[in-house]
Amino acid sequence: MADPGVMSASKITTYRGCPLSYYFNYVAHLDVPQAPAKVLGAEIHIMLRKFYRKNPNKKGPYAFASVDNFLGAWKHRWFVGVVKNKFGKYKEIAWRSKEQQGSLYVAGLKILKSFYEKNITLPAPIAVEKRFDVQLKEHKIRGVYDRIDIRDGQHFITDYKTDRFSPEQNPFVLHRHPQFTIYSFAYEKLNKTRPVIAFLHLRSGKAFETRRSEEDYNYLEELLDSTTKAIREDNFTPFYGFHCNLCEYVPVCKKVCIDVGSKLKKLEEKGNLGAKKVEWLSYEVEQPSGPFQRILDRIPSDLQKFLIEKFEYALSLEERVRAGEAEAVRIAKERKEAQTWKIFTEPERD
Repeated sequence: MADPGVMSASKITTYRGCPLSYYFNYVAHLDVPQAPAKVLGAEIHIMLRKFYRKNPNKKGPYAFASVDNFLGAWKHRWFVGVVKNKFGKYKEIAWRSKEQQGSLYVAGLKILKSFYEKNITLPAPIAVEKRFDVQLKEHKIRGVYDRIDIRDGQHFITDYKTDRFSPEQNPFVLHRHPQFTIYSFAYEKLNKTRPVIAFLHLRSGKAFETRRSEEDYNYLEELLDSTTKAIREDNFTPFYGFHCNLCEYVPVCKKVCIDVGSKLKKLEEKGNLGAKKVEWLSYEVEQPSGPFQRILDRIPSDLQKFLIEKFEYALSLEERVRAGEAEAVRIAKERKEAQTWKIFTEPERD
């Protein structure tokens, strides 16, 4: 019988998303390559915690006296600590390509620059990365607040998110997610006041508020009851779906199967498990061209030729490579080599 132990928002959402993923993570404690997006999120959180450290030289309120200093620390941390793993924090990262290492670095650069410029002039939070432990009936719950502020007498719990999409696309989840219900319940129980939860979408710089009610707390209790009961009953039946494309346990999942309930066993490979095309039902569909090509298609051919010849980037480099243009292939190759050089020749600093 598995022991759910102290519960957290991560445990709840992992189990409800896929019980087998919960098993791999919290019961078997499997060590798998880290997803790059999760690495970015973890590293950004570290940098924001460092931002609020006191400046040892007392030249400013925080540890970084200038935005250049802050971004320089990010560059060193990413290329030396993450890409080269000189800090030994990550055993393995599931990079999709070397280019992804550079693109996530740039994403972090934009996030941190904007964060610095906004927050360097604001009063310091009353707490950063504040841990909490609370009890909801028989359930022990643990978590961490990214940041706590008091503004005009109102208590704010801020949660940093590096997600690609903001709650503007799906506000329903913002107002129902159990993570924020846990944050609200714990803070109210420990501080005798109900806070505003602020979801700070770091990629856009927009913050969105949400609040919780007694009905939300009742829902959380029922969610904890049903989740812990299923874990104790060893119910780790997987939930397969297109969300599996984002799961870091897929390589492990392909090697095992599971009875309804709990018993894991080895999966016997049977034939080709790849996506085999149904020839009689398949057909070709013309794929949409890029936006510039769609514009070109609407103008006279002589003007098309002029635009393509006179403007190097009239068509995207990727489109020109797909078209087999020799010059575009050469440029793409040089850019790829340059990207590799930029990543792996960063000077190391103590």
